[in-house]
Amino acid sequence: MIWSDAGAFQKIEKASLSGNQRVTVVKTQLFHPYGIELDRGNKRIFWVDAGYERVESVNYNGSNRNILYQLYGLQPFGVVLVAPFMFFTDWKTNQELRKLDATTGKVLRSYGINGGKPMSIVAYDSTRQPPGI
Repeated sequence: MIWSDAGAFQKIEKASLSGNQRVTVVKTQLFHPYGIELDRGNKRIFWVDAGYERVESVNYNGSNRNILYQLYGLQPFGVVLVAPFMFFTDWKTNQELRKLDATTGKVLRSYGINGGKPMSIVAYDSTRQPPGI
């Protein structure tokens, strides 16, 4: 399992499902790492940081850290990956939902959803759903 901690000592950590083998993956340049998402195929962790106003990624082992997107005034909260796209929610701008190219960080589309503070985001992808009866 992999999680973010936005408490007094901000970090991104991982451990086995039993809680053993706990390892800190990222412990520097984090302020409010709220949303977190995994790219299982490429073994990367994506997260949004509302304090540093950016979207970042890193390999599972903590190497190859990359700032994917950064914008002054941004306050990202939730993130979801539907490769090759990434979507994240934003509390501060008039575009409360953004769609990025998950490799380059290029903004492909921004959506206004009539104000508010969208928090978590979940993507529905019919190819990921189990077959029905």
